[in-house]
Amino acid sequence: MYHDDIDYAQDHTHTIADRELDEIILRMGSLLSILNNKKTNQVKLLIALVRDDEFRHWFLEIADIDSFQYLIRCLMDKYPTLCKSKVVTGALIRGNKPRKNTL
Repeated sequence: MYHDDIDYAQDHTHTIADRELDEIILRMGSLLSILNNKKTNQVKLLIALVRDDEFRHWFLEIADIDSFQYLIRCLMDKYPTLCKSKVVTGALIRGNKPRKNTL
């Protein structure tokens, strides 16, 4: 069935983009798991994205996303438990200490 409604087409485009991002997240998580020879979850993926500039660069390049903030927003939408995770909070605080010393 063909629809002339532009909103209908944009809805499907958004759905396809979401599916592609889900697959990229899974694949990059698998890559991280292989590289570290450890199991990886969303928390470890987020921490790796924040800490490792090269991994972040390649993730953004593969996902064709221009902004790291947009990627974080997408991850938070897909995995809302990341916002409440004490592991993420602790890792971000520990990872931020060297930056504060250089300022």
